Amino acid sequence: MTLSIEKVTAQGRVSVPFRVVSSGGGKNLTVHYVAAAADLLEDKAVRQQKVRLFLEWMTVEVKRQGQGSHLTTLAQGQPKILESFEEQYIHNPPGDYEIAARYTPVSRGDHWTGTLVSAPLRVRISDGPDFFDLLKERMGKGQESRK
Repeated sequence: MTLSIEKVTAQGRVSVPFRVVSSGGGKNLTVHYVAAAADLLEDKAVRQQKVRLFLEWMTVEVKRQGQGSHLTTLAQGQPKILESFEEQYIHNPPGDYEIAARYTPVSRGDHWTGTLVSAPLRVRISDGPDFFDLLKERMGKGQESRK
């Protein structure tokens, strides 16, 4: 099965990059299901810049809390941290999108061999906090509970 996600704009539709987290299974030998969640991906340069800004914020917080040894560890691991956070970063850009699924069976024989295409699902994403905004908020609440 494949998914397609397109952003709907006044100029038309544009395919957008996304990643899928899915799980599937079946009820019996003839009934199958797949559950999927999709994260829309901002441009890699945007994601990397968001990580750099978060690491700068984290460095200031570590200094403010007087945890210098953690700052050294953070600085030494920055390329790996940058890569790790960039892969985890989620901020679904606001806009209108259409999602469609396409299924073509891979087994041949007595099975149906056509392609099934779903009706597009229209989704509107509103602007809101991104991954790092939420993480900062959670970290701030954690600090308050330790006081």
